[in-house]
Amino acid sequence: ERERSAAAQRAAEGAIRRAAALEEQLAAKTAELEEAREAAAEAEVEALDEARLSELANGHEGGLLVAFTSGGGGVPALAAAAAELEGEGVKVATIDADAHESIKARLELPAELPALRFVRKGASTTYGMRPGSPALGDAAASDLVSFAQQSSKLAKMADEAAAAKAA
Repeated sequence: ERERSAAAQRAAEGAIRRAAALEEQLAAKTAELEEAREAAAEAEVEALDEARLSELANGHEGGLLVAFTSGGGGVPALAAAAAELEGEGVKVATIDADAHESIKARLELPAELPALRFVRKGASTTYGMRPGSPALGDAAASDLVSFAQQSSKLAKMADEAAAAKAA
């Protein structure tokens, strides 16, 4: 009986060790998956310089949702918004306005950054100008997506009106 008890104890200890090893493997895989998700989300947000900003602002047909940041600070929901806007042709980007000082004056950015704008064919709309918009730092991805979609729709309507007027 003693031998059976010792064997059962050894078997239980082995099961505990295997369970602990499986927990470690699961934790490692979970961490890898989270890192991959973050990397994928961040990959959808392009970091711009002044030349690339001008190129996209004037030439990207779907429009550009761009966050103007200060010192590398960002907009928390921007990556998630980028993932949602991916299929709509809206490019999502960020630019460190402190690193590109001339942008602040040229685009009349507010003193307090970050700031978010939707830009299409040189015309822009600033996030937060509509009543009821949450502060940019508190905005959810859905708020940013809604802003980009509405701004894109208005820009396309303006294009259609201008084309009809020219015809």
